Amino acid sequence: MTMLRKATSNDLAIEELRALRELMQTAFDAGQWQELADLDNDCRLVVGRIMTNPKVSVFDELTVTLRFYAELLSDCEQCRNQIAERSISLRHSKASGQV
Repeated sequence: MTMLRKATSNDLAIEELRALRELMQTAFDAGQWQELADLDNDCRLVVGRIMTNPKVSVFDELTVTLRFYAELLSDCEQCRNQIAERSISLRHSKASGQV
């Protein structure tokens, strides 16, 4: 007979972080910026809960989440730069009467 391990609050927090990262990536890919901001807030709350009583078992998940944020920030910056370039190009076209 196998014993099922009862999920701890850290286990639940790890699952929440994983789900939030996936949802945040989906929101970013879809350009749903408000949804991304709301999910970011949710993620911050989960991390805050974890940090009130940190356990070694969640350190790896926090590290993965930190890397995810670094990549997401880089992706957001690239997206912002592309939008800025399009805006500048549109302004130049408009100014030269090509629109």
